[in-house]
Amino acid sequence: MRSFWSLLLLLVLTACAGVTPETLAPPEVRLVDLLPARVGLLEQELEAKLRIVNPNTVPLEARGIRVTLETEGSRLGQGVSDRGFTVPALGETVVAVPIYVSTADLVERILGLAAGRGITYRLTGDILLARGIAGGTTALPFESEAALRLPRLPGTS
Repeated sequence: MRSFWSLLLLLVLTACAGVTPETLAPPEVRLVDLLPARVGLLEQELEAKLRIVNPNTVPLEARGIRVTLETEGSRLGQGVSDRGFTVPALGETVVAVPIYVSTADLVERILGLAAGRGITYRLTGDILLARGIAGGTTALPFESEAALRLPRLPGTS
């Protein structure tokens, strides 16, 4: 009788173990837009629109997301969202995440961009997957880098 319970426990644990964050490929996360949401004297709230591409053959059921935005090697801002979303298997979706940024840091980056220097940015964070029997959450990390350059405006040096 004891071997029956051992076998049953093994089957249950095997079924629950199926797809784990360790077996999932990391999602590709790209910044597709950055819009002003709330303007303040010392801090700005930006709405970051992120395209999340799921290379896995199972959908990603998320409870939320955490993200940090770095430019030129230093942190510009960070944000979190507790809005749930689903990224279909072998599919993509766009999610909006508020990012809070120091006004002084943002002005410095905008001036550098306007001067034609451009900026490189890096996104890091976690997609918080809805997992577990007790409703726990598992973090699936991501990171990406890109560069942004605007054409020089006429009359600028």
